[in-house]
Amino acid sequence: SIGLASESSLASFENMREIVCKMTHQQVQDTLHIAIKQIGIIMAKVEKPPLSAEDVHAVSALSEKMCLLSTRLPDADNQEDVKLLGLCKVFVTCSNAKDLAVKEPDSREGLEQFIRPLMELHRVFRTPGSGKAKVTTQPEHQKACLTSIHDSLSRNSTDFKDAFPDFGTFETCFLDLENSATSLMTKRCEYYEKDTTQSVKNLEAMLKVIPEINPDEPDQFLKAIESVQQKLLDTCDSSAEIIISVEKDLSAFNCQPSDICANLSELKALHHRATTLLGEQSAAVLLNLPTGKKCISQSVKANGRLKAMLNVLSTNCQEKKLDINATLHARVTSLL
Repeated sequence: SIGLASESSLASFENMREIVCKMTHQQVQDTLHIAIKQIGIIMAKVEKPPLSAEDVHAVSALSEKMCLLSTRLPDADNQEDVKLLGLCKVFVTCSNAKDLAVKEPDSREGLEQFIRPLMELHRVFRTPGSGKAKVTTQPEHQKACLTSIHDSLSRNSTDFKDAFPDFGTFETCFLDLENSATSLMTKRCEYYEKDTTQSVKNLEAMLKVIPEINPDEPDQFLKAIESVQQKLLDTCDSSAEIIISVEKDLSAFNCQPSDICANLSELKALHHRATTLLGEQSAAVLLNLPTGKKCISQSVKANGRLKAMLNVLSTNCQEKKLDINATLHARVTSLL
């Protein structure tokens, strides 16, 4: 028997592809029925998590098989319905990770296991226009997808039907996951909003008092930046920590900046500008050292300590993509 649904017959994805390609239509239907039934048994347990590691592994393997089996179905709508059942592995992952995420809301690892798969579901639900319903709005498409999953599992699994006797109970289970995720993300946003708002306010205030640098007469610029230098350095450091933390979240949760930190782009722009000004300060100070002035007047390359410090400055400007004053940049480059 070509029984892809049993643990004993698990094979590599490519081997499964070959097996599916050789199946008769009846074998596809029979194997599909068994696979959906087994997924239904596992999905019935999401009402009362956590599920065992074996169940999580099994639903993932079964979901892969569903995708392969869908390619052998002649009807496009049926293919779409079967592919949607592949989302069950995401549903199970979210359900299993929810309690840990709620208990440890400050843990990025715990949130990642819960939020990231839910974002995968949202991407599917944000792509309306497929399947039998031909709906056009995200809420309608989400409901159509969930309805398709519920109906398919109910027809093939009495365990699932007992756990979720009607669509409303199944939708409520999903909405509970969604609401928990929204609550956790809202708290994360509030956490970042407080810090980013203060950093933006501080940077804006300091940048206002620092004029554009005149490379030939930098005293006014240097005096202004020195008056706020320590606070500017501290704020740049704290802003960099915030930016790094937010970007780690974006990568971990696979979400958009607007999902977690509304003013990230503003903070990044101000941080970049402040870092650029500090770079210009370093360049102006080094070029105005006696050895710097001498090298420029004699058109010779810098050496020793001055060369080392200019190299560090040049490297920092390249790595951080600082667009320092063109004249300053040219003078620094001419000494290296």
